[in-house]
Amino acid sequence: MRDHKNAVRSCAFSPDGRQIASASWDNTVGLWDARTGRLNKLLTGHTDWVNAVAWSPDGTKLVSASHDQSLIIWDCNGYQVKTLTGHTNWVTAVAFSPNGSEIVSASYDSTLKVWNAASGREVASFKDGHAGKRINACAFSADARLILSGGADRLLRSWRSGGAAPGHKDLKFYCKAPVTAIAVSNSVGALGDSLGNIYTFQLAAY
Repeated sequence: MRDHKNAVRSCAFSPDGRQIASASWDNTVGLWDARTGRLNKLLTGHTDWVNAVAWSPDGTKLVSASHDQSLIIWDCNGYQVKTLTGHTNWVTAVAFSPNGSEIVSASYDSTLKVWNAASGREVASFKDGHAGKRINACAFSADARLILSGGADRLLRSWRSGGAAPGHKDLKFYCKAPVTAIAVSNSVGALGDSLGNIYTFQLAAY
């Protein structure tokens, strides 16, 4: 699996486990056969480094986030469906909601944006939660109640999900260094920072 020409920044299995999507700084997204390792398709559409990829829960869509300040939604066969624009700096992270109806993206412009996955329309923009610092990671909680974000200010924030509702911040957790990754299960979250630390936290209280 050596077809990329620059660093691979993110990869994700499709929900059925048959494909792997990869995001690369060669400006492409790779779709790979998970069993054989063969490259099925190299997706071109971004004009700068691709930082992150995420599959929809039903496996019919894939979304990629790029230094070119855009996101692209692809179908499971690698055909471009929609381009999402609105960020004003690099888009660093992306995630689908648990039911696949929404997408959240994080950016160096210090905003989180929520998009309707079907129409590509921006439905919410959350800002001012990270003191103007870049946001490196984002995720939905398993019940879709919350959107979590982490950034260069070392802070984990939570925001109320639900379209254009105000971004109510009801979780504040400081790390020892900039937050670089977030993962969630049903009731527990985990995050990593740039010094190699991993933290866990309970979501139930929020």
